[in-house]
Amino acid sequence: MDVRLVPMLALLYLIAHIDRANIGNAKIEGLEASLNMTGTDYNVAVAIFFVPYILGEVPSNMLLTRFRPSWYIGFLVVAWGIVMTFTGVVQSFGGLCATRFLLGVFEAGFFPGALSSAQLPCTTNTTRCHILGWPMVPSNEDSNEDGHVLLL
Repeated sequence: MDVRLVPMLALLYLIAHIDRANIGNAKIEGLEASLNMTGTDYNVAVAIFFVPYILGEVPSNMLLTRFRPSWYIGFLVVAWGIVMTFTGVVQSFGGLCATRFLLGVFEAGFFPGALSSAQLPCTTNTTRCHILGWPMVPSNEDSNEDGHVLLL
């Protein structure tokens, strides 16, 4: 399970970081001039992403309990990709703020969903090790009645 899941989650997390950094690259390439931004418009466009990103994590966790993580993360990634594509074709400062806000909404659920799906097949004792990247040492909880170590 981890061999298939972790590389995909790592790739998606890398894409999320690239997406957050792209607005800085766009500024260097003339974002402010092409959208007629003045003063603190750029700072507002950058900051507006984090409002739903921070406020949306707890509601996202509540939604995650109602849906399967694979469906939920799949929906978030598709919606996030659509909004990210529309970010490239905005024609005004308002459109940029709207797409940045929606990116924050959809990215807010990704990290909690990724952690949840990574820990589903794990026992309580090994979940901490998976998240922190520590080598796992089998305990009594990780073995069955016959004493065989259960591999994840």
